[in-house]
Amino acid sequence: MAQTNREWLSVEDLGREFGLSRKFVYSLTCGRKLPHFKPTGGKVFFRREDVEAFLQSGRIKTESEIKAEANLRGGK
Repeated sequence: MAQTNREWLSVEDLGREFGLSRKFVYSLTCGRKLPHFKPTGGKVFFRREDVEAFLQSGRIKTESEIKAEANLRGGK
């Protein structure tokens, strides 16, 4: 998977760099779940930092992380 260091990405770039289908990307934009820009009302652009933040927001904790948090709260 080739990755560029560009700040601005197109729908195609998201597919290439993050493995997201066009359909999925457009469903995220239509649902206003992924921040995006449409400067001319046509082509959609994304800031890399917004995409990375979106992807990181869905992180699932490991079982050991959950157990460690429970131990800190006094649970077992």
